[in-house]
Amino acid sequence: MSRLANLLRDAIGVGLARYKTFGNSLVGMVAPDNSPILIPRANPRRRAVFLGDSLTWGGAGGRASGIFDGRIWYQLTTITFTNLGGGTWLTYGMVEGTAGSAGGTLQTDGNGGLQWKYSTDSYGPIVNVSQGGFFYLSSGTLANSGIFVAVRGATAAPASPGSGAVTTSGLPTISDYNLLGYVPWVAGMLGDTFSDYQAYGISGCTSADVLQFAPQALAVDVEAVFILIGVNDQPTSAALANALVANVKAIIDLARAKARRVYVLDIFPWPAGTQAQQQYLARASNAIRAYCQTKSNTRFVSAYDEMFAPNSSSISSYANARTGVYNPADSLHLMPFGGYLVGARVVAAVQQDYQLESPRRCALDTWDSTMQVGALNLNPGLRGTAGSVQGSAGITGTAPDSYNLTRSGSTQTCTTSFDAAADNGPDWWSMSVAGATAGDYHMLKQTVTLPSGVTAGTDYVQLVIECMIGAMTTPGIAICQAQINSNSNLQSSYPVQITTGRNLDVFTTQTPVLHLRGEPMKLSAAATAFDVLLRVGAAASGGAGKVSFRKLRLEKCAGPIYP
Repeated sequence: MSRLANLLRDAIGVGLARYKTFGNSLVGMVAPDNSPILIPRANPRRRAVFLGDSLTWGGAGGRASGIFDGRIWYQLTTITFTNLGGGTWLTYGMVEGTAGSAGGTLQTDGNGGLQWKYSTDSYGPIVNVSQGGFFYLSSGTLANSGIFVAVRGATAAPASPGSGAVTTSGLPTISDYNLLGYVPWVAGMLGDTFSDYQAYGISGCTSADVLQFAPQALAVDVEAVFILIGVNDQPTSAALANALVANVKAIIDLARAKARRVYVLDIFPWPAGTQAQQQYLARASNAIRAYCQTKSNTRFVSAYDEMFAPNSSSISSYANARTGVYNPADSLHLMPFGGYLVGARVVAAVQQDYQLESPRRCALDTWDSTMQVGALNLNPGLRGTAGSVQGSAGITGTAPDSYNLTRSGSTQTCTTSFDAAADNGPDWWSMSVAGATAGDYHMLKQTVTLPSGVTAGTDYVQLVIECMIGAMTTPGIAICQAQINSNSNLQSSYPVQITTGRNLDVFTTQTPVLHLRGEPMKLSAAATAFDVLLRVGAAASGGAGKVSFRKLRLEKCAGPIYP
């Protein structure tokens, strides 16, 4: 989109341009000289899109990049990659959650095509996925038993036919905001500022891969685009660094054509890389930064100095990384603290362009089937002290009205409290946990029967949560989940989740408020009730910490309007 178009669009409110329809698929702005400026028809919701690799995807098992139509997925899917590109071309897949857990077979034709069959069904049609991106492959005859796959695109597909077995396990789910990458921290801190936060990330992607699938993510207009890419290019020469820069510039141009604002992140330092690779990545970032400075609707965002220890001259070994930022298992992916540091820098940049939307909380917000508004669960604001506490199961304090507070194991302690809010909002209901053996947690739970006016098989629901991570004692908190779960594992959503072995840790003071909402989930036809719950558990060997909440709201919502 031209600079003039952006200036005119920003100035609509003062009458410098006006909208006019041109044909069935385009909307244009008429400039002061009456010449048309054509732009794609704007999407009616303010959508934020994230483009990148695993640092964007974040290991979220149930969050299917590229398909946002409310269906559930098996969050744990294992593919035998031996004859399918070794897990480099085809990177992951998730079987549709309504299919059942039998698994199936993926098959490539050796020419960039993939097809799928569920269990003993026949194969569905071959789909050409060679350009990369996100695809849904149907099984032959059985409805609702397909598989979602992510393909890198610029990486070569297998040159000969081959197949691989697919197995499934875990709970069919739709939303898994894993607090590892930077995306959930950005989405949580921005809250209702944008209506949707859609992450298009594929593990292992290079800049060339992302350039291949970026058009799919930008098929319709977007309010804001966030780009983080480059570390997987691993340049070892100026020529390779220049190729990386050229790819990122092309991705920026694609994003600028569809978005009101574009935010380009500095390429992260890579502790596992050589000194030369670190230097070329830094030089590539400098060139990308210079390019962004020439674009009117583009900001370059750097969190580089947040990533490594003060006074370090290099980051060519994990020892020079800032404590708590990188996963020590691979010196590449982030721990939750690293995601928070990067996310905070991104949000600071967004605040230069957008007024953050304030969340609304109401203790009387309960469901009215006639007006079709209100929370489906009781006491979404977590007020009161009349809830049920399970005997003396390591709990000191009270539970909010209409909830039950229990312990899973036998060693952890939990102290609850109401803490004053710095923003003058409602007090926080807090859980301070300590002394757990592995896997122990305390759980706050409420069971909700679907009320009148909510129809299984037709309507959509989502869980909205407001939380804040408090100070930790190393090794911190190993379990932190907000979940809705229907009919004993029929379907589920996790708006908040952390991964085993990558604890919430190193937080010495409370974080900003996170306002997270699950992706809209279509109710299964057999759904009759939901458990709404929070789980918080300290890490073994001396972990402790506090997590605070003041909204846990199950709501009926509009279905997705994007393909």
